[in-house]
Amino acid sequence: MCRQYSGLKVAGTYSPPFGFENDESEIKHIITVLKESNADMLFVGMGVPKQDIFVYENMDKYKIPVSFSIGGTIDFIAGKQKRAPGWIRKIGFEWLYRLVKDPKRMFKRYIIDDIKIIKLVFKYRRVSSDC
Repeated sequence: MCRQYSGLKVAGTYSPPFGFENDESEIKHIITVLKESNADMLFVGMGVPKQDIFVYENMDKYKIPVSFSIGGTIDFIAGKQKRAPGWIRKIGFEWLYRLVKDPKRMFKRYIIDDIKIIKLVFKYRRVSSDC
């Protein structure tokens, strides 16, 4: 990234051990490292939903102004994961391309978990439209 974007300043990187989310001392350590980084932006790539939960539960503690949950983006930037062809991205079906390419990993996330979220959205929408 630094080669591609001159002037980019990386305040640091950290990869916590597996199971860190259940270790209070590790969470405190991560928050301390983040505070001391004096970063303006935080990019968190731990996978969904772990990264989102971490940001939500800790953003007031580490006090970095902007946090991004970027998950698989790291693999795309590093060239480890191939993106869908442009025409597929343009029509909004990159998720389907990824599902077909890696069904074992993506099925639960895109079909089962997302269906639950869609149901909640429509349930909430029905309730709020009655007002």
